[in-house]
Amino acid sequence: MIRFVDRRNSGAIKWQQYGDDSLPFWIADTEFATLNTLSQALVKYFKQGHYGYQITMKNNYKENISWWYKQRHSLNIPENWIIYVPTVMCALKLALESFTSIGESVVYHVPCYPNIPKVISAANRRCLEIDLKKNLDGKYVMDIEVMKVLFEKERPKMYVFCNPHNPTGRVFDKQEILDLFNLCNSYGVKIFSDEIHSDIVFGDNKHFSALTIEGADSFVVANSPNKPFNVANLQSSYLIVPDPIQRKKLQASLCYEPANYNLLPLVTLYTAQGIDYLNKELEILSQNLLYLTSEIATLPSIEMTRTEGTFLCWIEIKSNFKISLFDFFKDKGKLLISEGRTFSHNTSNFIRFNFACSPIMLCDGINRLKKCLEEQL
Repeated sequence: MIRFVDRRNSGAIKWQQYGDDSLPFWIADTEFATLNTLSQALVKYFKQGHYGYQITMKNNYKENISWWYKQRHSLNIPENWIIYVPTVMCALKLALESFTSIGESVVYHVPCYPNIPKVISAANRRCLEIDLKKNLDGKYVMDIEVMKVLFEKERPKMYVFCNPHNPTGRVFDKQEILDLFNLCNSYGVKIFSDEIHSDIVFGDNKHFSALTIEGADSFVVANSPNKPFNVANLQSSYLIVPDPIQRKKLQASLCYEPANYNLLPLVTLYTAQGIDYLNKELEILSQNLLYLTSEIATLPSIEMTRTEGTFLCWIEIKSNFKISLFDFFKDKGKLLISEGRTFSHNTSNFIRFNFACSPIMLCDGINRLKKCLEEQL
């Protein structure tokens, strides 16, 4: 059973960043209580009353990650491939510092999660954006020929891949990933694959990890239980690095060891109980997505990209606004969304909408959205 939680006045950024009187559908976490086994383990840990140096539960958490990948993704992941990192963006920074040099170019597709270019720029690497292309079916796809022209001209050192994709909700198929690998491999481009949403996939769609590509040693995969289990604040993420030379480079740059409480999400959530929880969560999310899709379809001049994965919807609003979409919805409907211009300079007429909440909250949010747009359009 999934329990919905009231996170007002709890310190949740989503609820308190802009005041408690607005309904938030912006930041990418959920309104679901996490699995009880984690809560109990954290209480037991912090009730010790002493927090000096401790032996890290290294083997335990790696066993759980390997087990999870076998059960959820049918992949055999040797434990020595796994490296703890606090967050996926920390992992990206570590990969940039290990495999690229200051001033070198890093490619990513837009629209994209805004922290990706922030991390690249902060590392003093050059950001190279390339647009995802919408095909005739309305799917966002990578244009390999356009990428090839860019690679030939700019000679980048790394490509940052996000699959499932934030914000468009696209889940790339195996052939697309193979085409990407072949292109990057031919130009000697390392691939950082952000797969943090890999456990949130809908319908007949299937997530193919970069790790499914045989011989794809140019991939470094980053993942976390953060999205499916709502545990971002516990900083429990990891890298999976098949190539021993790359792994050694990354490990040489590590400057932190996890505290045991950082690892508790992995040892308590990547379990059989965690799979049961996730299946129930996916049922709720699937129903929410169905409702959201049907309601958006009733609005004129609105187009929603088909969400294949993530709990995020990418919605185009075909109208002119005098103020930003964030301010428009906040001021007019006390509704908080993520505005498209934070994901790309040419998507200012889009919003990203997080539907990982109770059906009651979603219904309220959709009604506010519709009311705002009906007055505007």
